[in-house]
Amino acid sequence: MRALVFRGPMALAWEEVETPKLVEPRDALVRPIAVARCDLDPAIALGLYPMPAPFVMGHEMVGEVVAVGEAISNVRLGDKVMKWSGKLLQLARPLAMFVSVTR
Repeated sequence: MRALVFRGPMALAWEEVETPKLVEPRDALVRPIAVARCDLDPAIALGLYPMPAPFVMGHEMVGEVVAVGEAISNVRLGDKVMKWSGKLLQLARPLAMFVSVTR
């Protein structure tokens, strides 16, 4: 899959990266539908906020669940979710919970 990779200050490139795989029983794999930049991304890209390279930019997104680990029971394949700043939210629910499910 293609991803925007941070290689260092002022060094961003679209690259082919390995498709993530489930590793832990509590992992879920989400296929991005739309990705947004984080408020911190410009500072990282300019070298104003030091981060170790390389890493894939664009962690705030809307996507579809395409795989779940055996310990996951609150989302299913095909669910649409929104992720930002480490939080995962099932779409079409109030923002009161970080993870919720509606079908």
